[in-house]
Amino acid sequence: MQKTTLANGLEIIYIPQKSTSVTVQIMVKIGSAIEKPEELGLAHFLEHILFEGTPKRPNSFLIANEIEKVGGAFNAYTTHERTCYYAKVPKKHFKSTLNVLSDIIQHPLFQKESVEKEKKVVLKEIDMVHDDAHSLQWIELQKELYPNSKSLHPTYGTKKIVQNLTPKKIATFFKTYYHPKNITIAIVGEVKNWKKEVETVFETGHGIIKTTPPCSQVPLTKSSTRKISKDMSSCHIVLGFRAVKRSNPDSYVLDVIDAILGRGQSGKMFQQVRGEHGLAYEVGTSNVCDKEYGYFAVYAVVDPSKKEKTEQVIVEVLNTLNQVTKKELSEAKTYLEGEYLLDLEDTQKVADQILFWDQVESYTKADEYVKNIKQVTIQDITRVTAKYLQKYAKVVIEKKNKKKKAKKK
Repeated sequence: MQKTTLANGLEIIYIPQKSTSVTVQIMVKIGSAIEKPEELGLAHFLEHILFEGTPKRPNSFLIANEIEKVGGAFNAYTTHERTCYYAKVPKKHFKSTLNVLSDIIQHPLFQKESVEKEKKVVLKEIDMVHDDAHSLQWIELQKELYPNSKSLHPTYGTKKIVQNLTPKKIATFFKTYYHPKNITIAIVGEVKNWKKEVETVFETGHGIIKTTPPCSQVPLTKSSTRKISKDMSSCHIVLGFRAVKRSNPDSYVLDVIDAILGRGQSGKMFQQVRGEHGLAYEVGTSNVCDKEYGYFAVYAVVDPSKKEKTEQVIVEVLNTLNQVTKKELSEAKTYLEGEYLLDLEDTQKVADQILFWDQVESYTKADEYVKNIKQVTIQDITRVTAKYLQKYAKVVIEKKNKKKKAKKK
């Protein structure tokens, strides 16, 4: 693994890996957390519009076809802290793929007709999130966990701002933040002259280097509830605990707890909530650790009449973390190690992992993950449970109960 910085400030991380594929992933260290109130959703909108055309490739078909005609796959995503664009192709097509990605990252057209078309797509995406209770619960949970944070608003922004976007507004945001000093590229595979190839296609640029504002890591001092009404038969319930960012050593302890409780059908939460009590079809846990925020959550989809019982069982299972056995600890560690190593067989997942670690702390930390997991002790689990997994923010999404009309006498 090798990292280098070009004269223009752009960083490259090369990970040699024997594979028939190569992945090029470009991380722009800009996400929705840095947006001003009048810009909400702009980072995400840029992710969409950059695929709509450049002077060399004036429409989305020409961009997509260059990757797909060789059997490759490409995509992009936006988070609170980063925006990533990637393509995975047969390794002999590395140069042409790098050319395409560098083109869209540097020379978008922002044509008015493309902007108007993509507005409709993004507005529909917002509707889909709000229609899907599973997606909506995470948006609402973040609001409840961090009510005073200005950086954990939904990445898609607001409908009003999206509807009023203009090519000029988008171009200004792009020119401000999309420049080499805010960009890191990961290349995973067997590639020769990778540094020279990147230098050839990336130009110099000027703009603002922006860092993500931090969120509180102080555990909640009291529990709270947020209720959302939707036209649905099931009830979605999620209990969230304010926890730590990835650079905090306790994040590894929470990973182990996540594995003990939520690893598929053998996790304790699944076994108790569904297996023992039959309260839910879907149940799981999640430990989210990013550069500047983190939270732990337990979620379930239940019958509305079972929500109180489900919450009770979830709390009971969490309380069993005070009696974790050596066997449970060992199995959680081997699960995390196996899952991590299997991901490393996919060049795109490797690129994504390396860029994540590079932004949150250092790309070298990717190689230390399994070692840090193995160092977690039973005493660590007891301590972290007592510190973080006590008071929680609860989100409940269910059908609104209709008030019964009084009978006329």
